[in-house]
Amino acid sequence: MSRRRKIAIALILLIIVIAVSTLAYLNIINIRWIIGNTPPSIVLISPSHNQTITQDYVNFTWESYDPDGDTLYHFFMFDTLPTMNSPLFEGHDTGQQTYYNYTNLKDGVWWWKVEVSDMKDYNVSETRRLVVHKNLSNHFPELLYPIVFPHEGTRSTYFTYRVIYLDEDGDEPEYVKVLINGVPYNMYKEDENDTDYANGVAYKFVISDLPIGNNTFAIYASDGQAVVSTDVYNYPTVYAEGSPYLNHPPQIKLIAPANGAILTSKTVTFLYNVTDIDNNLVKTELHLYKNNLKSPRQTYTIDSGDSLVLGRGTYYWRIVAYDKFTMNQSEIWSFSVDITEKQNKITIQPDNTIAHPGEKFTGTLIITNEGDLQSYEVFWYVYLKDENGEIIAQDSGAMAISTTIEVRYSLDVPYSAKPGNYTIDAYTYDSPLSNASKQMLGHDSLHVNVLKRKIEYTTILPIFAIILLMLASAIVFRNLPLLATTLAITTSIPVILRLMPIHMIALSFIPIALIYLSRKYQKYRYAIYVALGAFMVLYFLYFFLNF
Repeated sequence: MSRRRKIAIALILLIIVIAVSTLAYLNIINIRWIIGNTPPSIVLISPSHNQTITQDYVNFTWESYDPDGDTLYHFFMFDTLPTMNSPLFEGHDTGQQTYYNYTNLKDGVWWWKVEVSDMKDYNVSETRRLVVHKNLSNHFPELLYPIVFPHEGTRSTYFTYRVIYLDEDGDEPEYVKVLINGVPYNMYKEDENDTDYANGVAYKFVISDLPIGNNTFAIYASDGQAVVSTDVYNYPTVYAEGSPYLNHPPQIKLIAPANGAILTSKTVTFLYNVTDIDNNLVKTELHLYKNNLKSPRQTYTIDSGDSLVLGRGTYYWRIVAYDKFTMNQSEIWSFSVDITEKQNKITIQPDNTIAHPGEKFTGTLIITNEGDLQSYEVFWYVYLKDENGEIIAQDSGAMAISTTIEVRYSLDVPYSAKPGNYTIDAYTYDSPLSNASKQMLGHDSLHVNVLKRKIEYTTILPIFAIILLMLASAIVFRNLPLLATTLAITTSIPVILRLMPIHMIALSFIPIALIYLSRKYQKYRYAIYVALGAFMVLYFLYFFLNF
């Protein structure tokens, strides 16, 4: 290679080095000189991890070291989130100082770390947790269930940001704010009359005309003494108007239990309506909280009309609907289940609702525990009552109940029961009826019918024919003993078969009177015999028509 060419190459390399160095000096490009450089190290000193501070003044200290002896520069970071990206984030350049003094720090849970740089390379310390609790009588507020819905939309879509502010002391918040894409907005209460901060108050903020693309939000608040913030969330997604990728989130309308309802049954049925114009609904979930919104959330995948068995208490509920691309959630409603320790629902499932005298009404009692106790003894009674409410048959028993039990009942219909409408009443008690302090736990009733007494005509007709034959013979042959025997059989059959009421037995004495008259008034005996025969025919006719 010629000497001239070597000089040209050297000049070109020199020019390149000078140009890159100049650009780096002017911060036009970034250059990291790593050849022969060892990154610095850093160790946090105080406060220690999870330390609680109760004074206004906090001194953050650390130690740093550079093996190459380079001058080190430090950047102190402080936030309510370990990710250092909440709306309350603070960053301070401390230069070569290895400490940072903070005064009048708000109560709350804080995280801190330090970044060290030798201007060639950098390193970051561990992240430590710090609890500042100067006012020991004050509980930190909480922000529960932050959400924005829908999760996606267009520039014209109204997005609702929502959170539950909860303060165990019942303190009203000094502020509740949502930070959307770095811009803070004041949130307002959903219900201006709701001041129950100890159980949670809903705050929301509605906005439209968000920029196209992925948006971010976080929520932060203070009760005037302590601060708290949520994580940073990377939604909603905003599309241009008419975008073919736009999905419409499902819409939810709650129906029952009504907001503020008081229920007297532990079986609660949830009714709601979900519409999805894109027809891509996947599932709906029930989010349920007992006593307050701070309690652990219970999640159930359900459909409208499904039921849950719940204990006594106050419940808060909402429906969350998911389609293939996004989700939406309803407002929160509340209801109360007001049940006693022992309470049940009883249902009569009859085998038959029609019977004749001498037969039985049978069936099954289904008894379901709707009380707050998991298990207890129940005493059941079943009555057959006539139209006047008089008990003519009964059955009873006792059994332990935890969920649902089935018991059989049997009621004998007396032979003397008149045809008509009857009632079966079933009751459950916490103790026997003989106990004066008994409490009724459940009741059900059922209307049944009792028909006329069934007669076996194949048995009665021969007897009837024999009686008529005996009666005719007694009259023709004027045989008084035979006539008396016939009348005795005639009047005794209803009594033996237990088919006739007492007034019909009394009517049977009419033939006896007619026989006496036939003996006393001989000249009228044929007329009396005709009357006697007619009476017997009418007697048996009534017998057959009624029984």
